[in-house]
Amino acid sequence: MPRILIADDERALLEVCRRVVAGLGFEVDTAEDGKKAFEKVQAADGAYEIVVTDVKMPGLDGLEVAARVHKRYPKIDVILMTGAPDLSSAVEALKAGAYDYLVKPIDIDVLSACVNRCWEKRQIADALNVEKSLRRELEAAYQELHRAESAKDVLLSRAGHELRTPLAVLLGNLELGMGEEDAGSARDFFQKSVEAGVRLKGVINDLLAFSDIAQGRLVLRKAPTDLAALIRETAALCARVCEERKIRVEFEVQEGLPVLELDPDHVRLAVKHLLLNAALFNKEGGVIRVGAAREKGNVHLWFAYTGIGLDAEVVPKLFGSFYQAADVLTRRVGGLGLGLAIVKGIVEGHGGWVRAESAAAGSVFHVLFPVEGVKGG
Repeated sequence: MPRILIADDERALLEVCRRVVAGLGFEVDTAEDGKKAFEKVQAADGAYEIVVTDVKMPGLDGLEVAARVHKRYPKIDVILMTGAPDLSSAVEALKAGAYDYLVKPIDIDVLSACVNRCWEKRQIADALNVEKSLRRELEAAYQELHRAESAKDVLLSRAGHELRTPLAVLLGNLELGMGEEDAGSARDFFQKSVEAGVRLKGVINDLLAFSDIAQGRLVLRKAPTDLAALIRETAALCARVCEERKIRVEFEVQEGLPVLELDPDHVRLAVKHLLLNAALFNKEGGVIRVGAAREKGNVHLWFAYTGIGLDAEVVPKLFGSFYQAADVLTRRVGGLGLGLAIVKGIVEGHGGWVRAESAAAGSVFHVLFPVEGVKGG
């Protein structure tokens, strides 16, 4: 029930006003002077919808009450009652932030109409605010949808390029190899075809993994996993990229690291993307430090590399969905831009988390797997 406060030093009039306003369906409080009125407003922490107050009261007058309420609780409407209406009193009422003012002696019908009009105005204003809020939410949702649609178009375009390129290399080398009479030359062409096929398989696996993660269909087949060995094996698979960029990989893996209950294939995919990210965004001749250690109830992995640091505004987007992070990831080195989103999905699927931070000379990516994922831990 909406609350109204009425203040007047004439007790008889105060009681009449209370009964009239209560009859309109409001919860009514009263005060016999301005000081008590404002104290009640403060005690209610602005919970009143309307304050009706006489202008001429001992101590704190109605104009001062209206001014204080308007300043402290601008959402409360104030209606003033005066026995000496003139232009100057109307101006003073407006200056004090009053909604309206009534002339004494108070007409019951006029009081009822004024309070109802003020209450209807408040309801309309609230409805308009709700409408504005809904409109803003709708506009934000539309913008989000537009970004998602744009991202989908970009993804399809990039996916097409990333699929066509190795496929063209594969088919071209197969054709050349089949027409080559020299066995050694033919073997070279077929080897290039195999390499292109592996790259093509990697792109397809990334698309499938991202699709499963985005739709909540990621299935983990956990098994006892030697994480230290998995990291070294995956680093070996990424060795060619590092060699091409003359990047050195250093390991800081703690001895006796516990065996984890993980999905080795998915974790290998996540580690691969973290290593490739560290290599592609590294400087030529740079270093990647890969570490792993038991820390309290977690197994902590880190991938630190020299080279390109992370801008503060980029960090929150890195592990987001494609349309948030892809431009940041691909504008310089190409690719789908799904790698870190895949990493996030896989790590969180294991109950862990992944973070990124900019270092003095490069960046560091941290991965934590919880104790629950440690066999015998």
